[in-house]
Amino acid sequence: VGENAVRTLVVGTQAGYVPLAGTPLLSSAAALLETGQVPVTSGETEVIFDTGAGEARVVARMHDGRCERVRWDTFRPSVIEKDRSFSYGDRGVVSASIISPGLPFLVADGDQCGASFLDSESLGHAGSLLGSVGKKQLPLKEIGLEHAFSDYIVMLTFGGINEMQNGDVEIRAACIMPDGSVSRMPSGLGTLSVAASLHASGHLASDKMLTVRTPAGFELGAKITDTSAELHGKPQLVAMTTLVASRSP
Repeated sequence: VGENAVRTLVVGTQAGYVPLAGTPLLSSAAALLETGQVPVTSGETEVIFDTGAGEARVVARMHDGRCERVRWDTFRPSVIEKDRSFSYGDRGVVSASIISPGLPFLVADGDQCGASFLDSESLGHAGSLLGSVGKKQLPLKEIGLEHAFSDYIVMLTFGGINEMQNGDVEIRAACIMPDGSVSRMPSGLGTLSVAASLHASGHLASDKMLTVRTPAGFELGAKITDTSAELHGKPQLVAMTTLVASRSP
């Protein structure tokens, strides 16, 4: 553990280990604070993790021992290319933005890809197909991300931006891993990628919070400026367990 960090964060996904991920950052901070493993300070408490991508700083607001809201302050994701055209099977050409918040993401319109927001099968097929053709037509080596991850992760958005009553905005989006599995939870880096794509296209102002909602009803928030980004969430500690390694006789 580094000099400033309280823990080292190692993130493993079904597709392998990654240097950093937003949802595990927020959740780990909430778990450490709510279980008393990290002391809570008045107002907001800062929790620093060592990660494969360097130090990550998370700020939590606590109330009566529970985490009300957690924020990760980070750099703006790199917008490698906006609206690149990919040949996409019998649907012709699909437009997608290539975004890197540390991992390679493709952000595209789900309707254009032939997916349905509430249909996991169509989401998985469309997302894995786009990731596959993206890797063939724009290899990760060409954009310097071959060491970050082995494949593109896909964020499919639906219906465009909707304005909320408080003046902020929301969008529906699904995260699809390379194997076609659809994440129930919103991807933190995927949420930042959607926000960066919309901001780069002029559809998301720097003073607006973007809420990304998943097909399963979960949500994360993001703010993007020209140089920085924020990821917001409300993780809840719902259970505690102890993992015991089994030994063969």
